[in-house]
This record gives sequence, structure tokens and C-alpha cells, in this order.
Amino acid sequence: MIKKKSIDIIEVFLYFFLLLFGIFIGYQIGRIILGGSWVAEDVIIALLVFTLGITLMILRRSDGNFHKIEYLQKSFNSLARDYKQHMDGFHYTKSKK
Repeated sequence: MIKKKSIDIIEVFLYFFLLLFGIFIGYQIGRIILGGSWVAEDVIIALLVFTLGITLMILRRSDGNFHKIEYLQKSFNSLARDYKQHMDGFHYTKSKK
């Protein structure tokens, strides 16, 4: 239990750090628009790192939800089967003008 709590605390800290980093990047973009601070390449690299952090955060959160994918797959297969049965009774005829 202690290990799980310490991981949760570290995760919250990293989310907070990522949020602060995003706010700082927004501030730097605002300064560039108003007269410049960083060069554009540095801001682009910072945005790439921020996007990577967001992606890792999403992957971290979705890691435990893979058991739900099987349920969705069954639902989509059932929907596709029903649609195929529905379309088997439908025949498109082209109207003559």
C-alpha cells in the first residue's frame, strides 16, 4: 500500500510539473508574439517535449483499461453483424431518367 501511495504522489507531482511547463510555454509564446524571448526553434522543441509528456500521461492512465477493449470489440462485432444483416435485405436500384 505504501508503494502505491508513493507512486500516486510522484504521479501527481509530475502532472503538476507538466501543467507548469505548459503554462511556461504559453507564456513564452506570448512573449514571442509581443516582442520575443526565445527563438522559435526552442519553443517548438519545448512544445514537442510537452506533447510527449501529455502522451505519456495519457498512456499511463489508459494502461489499466485494456480489459475494456474486449467488451468494445464484442459490441462493434455485434453492430457490424447487425448492419450486414440489415444491408442484405436492401437492394439499390438506379432510377432511370
